[in-house]
Amino acid sequence: MPIVATDGVSHGTFALCSDLPWAPLPQDLALLQHAARLAAVVLERDAATRELEATERQTRQILDHAPDAFVSMDSDGRIIEWNVQAVAMFGWSRREALGRTVAELIIAPQTRDDHERGMARYLKTGEARVLNRPIEVQALRKDGRLIPVELTIAAVASAGETTINAFLRDISARKASEEAVATSEERLRLMVENVKDYAIFMLDTEGRVATWNAGAQRVKGYEAEEIIGRHFSVLYPREDVAAGKPQRQLQIAAAEGRLEDEGWRVTRDGKRFWANVVITALRDAEGTLRGYSKITRDLTERRAAEQARHAAHVLFETAFADAPIGMALVGLDGSWLKVNRALCQIVGWSEAELLARTFQDITHPDDLDADLTHLAALVRGDTDGYQMQKRYFHRSGEVIWIKLSVTLVHDASGAPAHFISQIEDITGSREAQRALAGSEARLQAIFEHIPAGMALRDIDGRYEKVNTYVARSLGRKPEQMLGRRAEDLFPELADAVRAQDAQLLASGAPLAEEMRVPLGDGTTGDFHVVRYPVCDADGTVTGLGSFAVDITELKRVERELDQKRQALAEAQAIARTGSWSWDPETDVAGWSDEMYRMFGRDPVEGPATAEDLFAYLHPDDRDRVAAGYAQAFGAGESFEIEYRIVAGTGELRSLHGLGRRESSGQYVGTVQDVTERRSIE
Repeated sequence: MPIVATDGVSHGTFALCSDLPWAPLPQDLALLQHAARLAAVVLERDAATRELEATERQTRQILDHAPDAFVSMDSDGRIIEWNVQAVAMFGWSRREALGRTVAELIIAPQTRDDHERGMARYLKTGEARVLNRPIEVQALRKDGRLIPVELTIAAVASAGETTINAFLRDISARKASEEAVATSEERLRLMVENVKDYAIFMLDTEGRVATWNAGAQRVKGYEAEEIIGRHFSVLYPREDVAAGKPQRQLQIAAAEGRLEDEGWRVTRDGKRFWANVVITALRDAEGTLRGYSKITRDLTERRAAEQARHAAHVLFETAFADAPIGMALVGLDGSWLKVNRALCQIVGWSEAELLARTFQDITHPDDLDADLTHLAALVRGDTDGYQMQKRYFHRSGEVIWIKLSVTLVHDASGAPAHFISQIEDITGSREAQRALAGSEARLQAIFEHIPAGMALRDIDGRYEKVNTYVARSLGRKPEQMLGRRAEDLFPELADAVRAQDAQLLASGAPLAEEMRVPLGDGTTGDFHVVRYPVCDADGTVTGLGSFAVDITELKRVERELDQKRQALAEAQAIARTGSWSWDPETDVAGWSDEMYRMFGRDPVEGPATAEDLFAYLHPDDRDRVAAGYAQAFGAGESFEIEYRIVAGTGELRSLHGLGRRESSGQYVGTVQDVTERRSIE
């Protein structure tokens, strides 16, 4: 019996076999026919089952390989499908999820009531607010963490049953990216709006100002409402606008994507400032020009600083090259990096020759260790610099002395970079110093050994230096006097010393006087003292000097001589005899007091000259006396002569004179008043 499906397709033959002869009855055929139809139904069902299973396998593969989580639930909200992505997204295995409600597994606690009310409303009224469109919700993971998902729901009704299918996509990364972008944009907005050192603003494609930040307001001087909508060329000097510079810069930026420029710009009040400008073309994803961003920085101060640095560099180079002393930049290893003309002249080497050497090469070996020790301390930071005197070898082989001053230069990181050295030739000055030292030694020897007192005091009168003569004369040691005032040492002379010091400072000229000073042995001594101001090179008085000679013995001799002179004068007065002297070479004459009395001449006038003496002579005696004196003085003989004079008082006197020539060539003699004797005779 043929097995034919309901769609007419034959699936085979249904046969009944027996080992006995059999003639089917009509009811047997009917039974076979019915069995064949049943077989066809069974075959169709098996085929449908296989097809359904294949479809389900294919659907499962599709769902398991889908990029999104798929969750299907029945009208009671129980899960009937849960794909691999759902397992990965929510952490529940398929076995754990199936049969559980969506609400308890993945709906956030705070939205479960809304979910259940929505499901009930849909099943009752068919009204759905979230079907067939993506929405963003928070979903709950097995670990209790909420994640953002994009949810799309579709409802399928079949045989009176409703199945709800949901596709869920984890949008955590997208949300994080969006938040990062939003945060970045917010930060950028805040930065642009709040930065005050840079003018940052946008231009439209025509060059009109579209945005304006606080920095732009500070740098340019325009308020936002004043400038937005205006062409950015108002920010350029007139000559640049006339030359088309603003529009040309936009064209370059549009063609090359970016333009950077430095030049003058103008503020709202017309002041110029030096600016660095960066213009960037802004294009969308399709490459269409949407406008420009413009960043302007005021570099006026930096430019002035750069110009100042350049001027300082030029000044340094000029000062370095033309310095009257040697200048050099020296490497940490001692190599000459840069030298000036003066240094080359000092050492006799050319610039090229020095740059090929180190300072060690021309330093005297006896001075090298000390120099290197100083350099090491300088590099360690133990000192800021050092000075020393050392010897170089001149190119000629001669040893020269130099004064070296060294400082260290650091690089931007603070590390030692090189040394700056100043070299001064002191060969001549050292010779002068040696000569000066010798001179000072000689002066010190004179100071200590001169048979006179020498002392120096400061401007306040304190002794700074005294020689042994002074101290010994006063019965003290030099150190006992140093730092003390003269009035402290000699209270009885305090007023006189202060008055003399004041006079000396006021006049600025040396003062000489004779003083009686108490000596260390309790006696007093006579001193001839010369006080003088000690001045510096500018003529300012910086101290007081004194030179004292002991004239005690001289004064004693003078007093004795005065006594003898007095006695002689008295004797001459009694004997009416005066004495005289005359030096032909100097024409200096001397008279005793009796001579002045006899001639009636004032001692203030001094001894009479030859003419004065001739005038005193009696007219009758003049020729005779003149001839006698001429003969005596011409021959250098002793003489005796008597003559008359008319004294200054008008009296007529007779005088008897004697004279002779001394071995020194000086003439001496006496004159006796014999007037009374001649009148008696």
